[in-house]
Amino acid sequence: MRKPILLVAILFFSPIGMRAQVSDSIVSFASFQQAWDYALKNNPDQRTYLLNIEKARSEKRTSQSFFWPSLSGNFAGQYNGNLPTTPIPGELSGKPGTVTYAQLGQKYAYNAGISLSKSILDWKELAQLKIADNNILTSELQADAYRQNLKQQVAIYYYSATISLMALQTCRQDLALADSIVVMTREKLNQGLINTITANQSEINRNNISQQIMNTETLLEQCKVSLKILCGFNVTSALQLSEKVLSEQNDIPATMQNLRQDKNIAVTENQLKGYDYKITEQRTAFLPKLAFNSYIGAQQYRNNFGMTFGNNDWHENSYMAINIQVPIFNGFSSRSKVKTAKIEYEKAQSELEENKRKTAINDNLLLYQFKQSWMIAQTSKENFRLYSENQQSANQKLKEGVMSLDDFFKISQDYLTAENTWLNALSEMYSNYSTIISRQ
Repeated sequence: MRKPILLVAILFFSPIGMRAQVSDSIVSFASFQQAWDYALKNNPDQRTYLLNIEKARSEKRTSQSFFWPSLSGNFAGQYNGNLPTTPIPGELSGKPGTVTYAQLGQKYAYNAGISLSKSILDWKELAQLKIADNNILTSELQADAYRQNLKQQVAIYYYSATISLMALQTCRQDLALADSIVVMTREKLNQGLINTITANQSEINRNNISQQIMNTETLLEQCKVSLKILCGFNVTSALQLSEKVLSEQNDIPATMQNLRQDKNIAVTENQLKGYDYKITEQRTAFLPKLAFNSYIGAQQYRNNFGMTFGNNDWHENSYMAINIQVPIFNGFSSRSKVKTAKIEYEKAQSELEENKRKTAINDNLLLYQFKQSWMIAQTSKENFRLYSENQQSANQKLKEGVMSLDDFFKISQDYLTAENTWLNALSEMYSNYSTIISRQ
C-alpha cells in the first residue's frame, strides 16, 4: 500500500520575488524570493514589532525630559477663619516687662507666581537614559529576530506547497495508468483469464492513489492558507504557485557553511547589557543629587473677600534655592537592590552562554543534516527515475502479454514506494534548507 507523503517540517510551525503579480485578487508567486518579498512587505505581525520600536523611542524621549527645566504657574487663595495667636514682647506695644498676645495676618491671602525647577545632577536619570537607549536596540533586534523566523516559516510552507503541487502532477499520471489497468483487468476477468483477487488488486492500487491525491490536496491547501496568513492576504485573495522545485534542486549546493549568528542570540546579548545598566541604576541610590529651584510671584492680603489690582495691592515674593541630597541610611534596601540586580545579571549571562553553546551544536547538526538530506534526495531521485523506467517497461510488456499482472503489480508497488521516498527526501531537504536561508 502506498504511504502518504510526509512533509514533517510543516508540523513544527504554526501559521500565523522581486514582485508578485496581482490581478483580480489573485497573487502569483513564481519563486521563493517573490513570496518572501511579499511577506516582508505585508506581514501584519511586523507592525507589532515596529510599534514596540516606536514605544521604546517614546520612552527615551520621556527619559530625556530631565535635561529640561520644569516650569509651572500657580495661584492659591486662602481664608484664615481664626488667625494664629503669637506672643510678642511688651516693649513692642509700650508695655515693658510684659508679654502681649497678638493675632498677626489678615483673613484672606492670595498668592500667584511661577515656579521653576531643574535637575542639575541626577545619576539615576542618566542610568535610566542608558536603559532607554538599550531598550530601543533590543526592540530593533527583536524585530530582526522575528523577520528571521518569518523567513523560515515562509520558506517551509512555500517549498511544502510546491512539492505538493509536483506530487499531485505525478500522482495524477499514476492514477491515469491505474485506471487503464483497472479497465484491462476487468476485461480479463470477464474473459476468465484472471481471478477475482488479481482484479481486486488493481482497484485497490487505484484507490490508494486516489487517497494519496486527496491527502496531498489537503496538505497543499493547508500550506497555501498558512502562506496567505503569513503574507497578509485579504480573505478574498487567491494564491497561485508556479515554480518547479525540480529545476531549483539542482542549483542548491550540497555543502553550505555561511550560517550567520542566530538573531535571537543578538537579542539575548543586548538584554544582558540591559541587566548591567540595571545594576548601575541601583548603585545610583548611594550617590548625591543636585537640583535648582526658584519662584517668582506676588501676594495680596485682605480682610474682606475679593481681589484688587492696583499699583500697591500686590507684593513681590521670590526666592532661589540649590538643593543637595546626600543619602546616608535607608535600612540597607539600596544594597539589597544592587545585590538582586547582580543576581539577575548572572542568571542572564549564564542563560546566554548556554544558548550560544546549544545554538553552535544545533547549527553544526543542521549543516550535517542538510548535507545528508541533499545526498539522500539526489539518490532517491535517481532511484525514482530508474523505477519509473521499470514501470514504463513493465506497462509495455503487460500490453504485449509477456508479463503477468502479479509481476506488474509488484513493479508498480516498488515504483510508488520509490516515488514516496523521493518526495519525503525532498521535503526533508527543503525543511533544512528553509532554516539555512533564514540565517543568510
